[in-house]
Amino acid sequence: MKKILIPTVLCTAMLFSQNIAHASETNNVKQMQQTKSVESIVIDGKKITSEILEDNEEFRKVKVTSGDEITTATYDKVNNEITIEEEGKKAVKIQPSNHFKSSKSEFNLDATAKDKVIAEAEDDWWGYGYKITRYEKTFKWKIYSPDKSSTVKENSSNKSDLVDFRNAVDTMESYQKEAYAVLGATTAAVIAELVAAPATLGSTAVVAIVTGLGGSVTAGYKVWQAYKAKQDCDYRFESATN
Repeated sequence: MKKILIPTVLCTAMLFSQNIAHASETNNVKQMQQTKSVESIVIDGKKITSEILEDNEEFRKVKVTSGDEITTATYDKVNNEITIEEEGKKAVKIQPSNHFKSSKSEFNLDATAKDKVIAEAEDDWWGYGYKITRYEKTFKWKIYSPDKSSTVKENSSNKSDLVDFRNAVDTMESYQKEAYAVLGATTAAVIAELVAAPATLGSTAVVAIVTGLGGSVTAGYKVWQAYKAKQDCDYRFESATN
């Protein structure tokens, strides 16, 4: 059998070439990973950037910045809780909520009243909603929040406030639907944490919760819209019931 001998110099050159190609490929992968670990989006005219600081089997830590505002979120994967640290504020530890609290159950409509319902809605996360029924020559509104409920007969004085509350609930529901479309596998976890979160969080903190749980900055923006709409629902509810 005839043997083909390849010069040592040629072998060395081939190996060196392969090593360079492998190193180049490895560097490209690292660069892609680094790019994916930093995401940015503009919210209300402000650029918000989320950066993954660390992610392992036990916890995931992200930093979200917007100008001078810095928020970090650390998700404890073992104990299923997230800690939010907004610069200049005390750290907040959030335990996920299993379900929202709604006062809707306080309403007991009889069969004839149900036939007169012309509009109703309830958001999926916090439990704001309304039920509008025909009542004599006007309408009866049953509106509710997570903690309160009220039955109001519509008149010229309160109609505007009632309609504003209805619009606020509808707007919040639309934002929630948009959030569902981009949250993906993180949907349940994000909602559980958000429902349990304080009502005074800023946009960077909300984005930090979402990205800390593995969601994207885009998802964080959609969740922020729903969270902000909740604040409007609170205001509109108080206006309609006072």
